Amino acid sequence: MVVSRLPEKLQSFSTTATIVDVKRDFPPPVLKDITCQLGDPFTPGTLAVVSLGNPKAKFWGMVLASAPTGLSLCGVDLASLEDLAAMVKDGEHCTPAIVFFPMHRVERMELDLRCGNVPSLAERLFATTGLRASMWFLPSTVMEAPPVKKVRGMRLRPIGETP
Repeated sequence: MVVSRLPEKLQSFSTTATIVDVKRDFPPPVLKDITCQLGDPFTPGTLAVVSLGNPKAKFWGMVLASAPTGLSLCGVDLASLEDLAAMVKDGEHCTPAIVFFPMHRVERMELDLRCGNVPSLAERLFATTGLRASMWFLPSTVMEAPPVKKVRGMRLRPIGETP
C-alpha cells in the first residue's frame, strides 16, 4: 500500500484580490447614462396599469406616490373600465378611487402606452367618452386652486400656473 504525501505548502497566490481590485463593468457606462437621463418612469402623475396579487386584480390609474411600503394610485379597477365608460357616456357622475396597495401585493407595474396600432387605455377612454384620464384621475385636492398669496410685495402663483 502506497501512501502519497501532501505537499508541505498548498498552492496559492502570493496576494489575494480584494473588492477594490475587481473591475465592475456592469451596467455598461452607456446604460448608466441613459438610466440617469430617464430617471424613474413611474413618477407621480404617470398613468400606469398595476397587476396585484393575493387576491389577483389589475388596477389602472395615476401614480400618486411610490414608496418601499407601497403604491398610492387614483384610478379604477381594470375589470370595471367598460362599465365606467358606459356610465360616463350616459352622463352619470363617477369619481375614481384613491387607493393604497402594500408593496407585497404589487407584482408588476407598466406604463399606459400605445403599442403600435393598439391605443393606450387613456386613448381608448378618450375615444369612447371624451374624458381625459390625466385630468380625471387628478385628486380633487389637486384640482382646487390654492389661494394666491403676496409675500413682501411678490405675488406667488400656484404650481403649474404660467406667468
